[in-house]
Amino acid sequence: MFKKKETALFVVSGLVVISAILWLMGHPRSTGEPAVTSGESVDTVTKNKTIDAKNITLTIDEQAFTLRDGIAEVPTVPESTSVTTVRYFGNDAQADLNGDGVVDDVFLVTEDGGGSGMFYYAVAVLSSTSGYHATNAVFVGDRIAPQPIIIDEATGRIAVNYATRTNGEPMTATPSEGKTLWLIITADGQLEAASY
Repeated sequence: MFKKKETALFVVSGLVVISAILWLMGHPRSTGEPAVTSGESVDTVTKNKTIDAKNITLTIDEQAFTLRDGIAEVPTVPESTSVTTVRYFGNDAQADLNGDGVVDDVFLVTEDGGGSGMFYYAVAVLSSTSGYHATNAVFVGDRIAPQPIIIDEATGRIAVNYATRTNGEPMTATPSEGKTLWLIITADGQLEAASY
């Protein structure tokens, strides 16, 4: 009886180890390398580098916010003790958004000015052989429930999905109505609303 238990334990342990090895082979770990530097080839950018969306400068309503480890804080007004905080939220989706053969990224950030609102914005990060940069941020909603972002690679349109409150519901109500904000990258590299 004891030998059967030992054999079964050995077989289960072996299967766990083999499964872990197979999983790791299909999920390479990040190298932790710095952002893309000038002069690298497209192959280097796409194969060896990843966009670091938590450490990038973006603009909301023409004000710059530089995220450091996913957070940026700036005075709400000059010489004020109150701050506006922008945080990386996530929901990333990747695809080539501007047709240059390099993978780009779209994600959400939140903006908190210290009031009752929690404002969500969509941001795209466009990659190139010289590095990457964030587009302008586009307002999605206040106190929404974000859902997955989906990119239609055939058209380049970006579907920012979320739940919000129905007409007439107070802001304290739980978001329950599904919505989609369609976005595109313009020829000059801006993010803007689009119809579908």
